[in-house]
Amino acid sequence: METDILATNSKTQRRVTEMKTKRIKEVLESVSASFWLKDRIEELLERDAVDAAIDAEVLAQLFTERANLLLSEHEAFVRPMSCNEVGD
Repeated sequence: METDILATNSKTQRRVTEMKTKRIKEVLESVSASFWLKDRIEELLERDAVDAAIDAEVLAQLFTERANLLLSEHEAFVRPMSCNEVGD
């Protein structure tokens, strides 16, 4: 009985793991997607879909904040010259 349950769970897990959306398939097949991204997608497909989505969203938020901070620091350091400053 327990073996049957494990076999069923194993089949279900394999089916869920193989379940890829059209967009996931496109990214995995894309030559422009990084190997890192493709590897993370494959890893996330092994996890619970809701947990994976939450973790991916947190990562996206963290690195969007980081990118915005870096861009704002860059803009503060490299500011465009005004017309009045040319030739001073």
